[in-house]
Amino acid sequence: MAESPDTVTAATQQLRDEGFEHDADVRDGNVQFRIDGQWTPTGTVDVEVIHRFEGPSDPGDEMIVLGVHDHASGQKGVLVAAYGADIDPETADCLRALLDDR
Repeated sequence: MAESPDTVTAATQQLRDEGFEHDADVRDGNVQFRIDGQWTPTGTVDVEVIHRFEGPSDPGDEMIVLGVHDHASGQKGVLVAAYGADIDPETADCLRALLDDR
């Protein structure tokens, strides 16, 4: 098992190295992957990897990096989002649903 990364950049790279090849984002309340320059809706998405980062003195530095897997297509992606007070409400609702399923 790989070491836990110290930065958001390292976490993103580690997930890419593990086959999470697409960028992921929350759009229209659901996770979508950027494939060939287009945002593509996903089917049932599971969170396979979570890395959470907390800034030592600034709550604005709180970030979460997720390795997500769309079982319908077999595609995997990396979703990076603010965490805590700075999270977008739509993203918060989507992530809450994903993480509650774990």
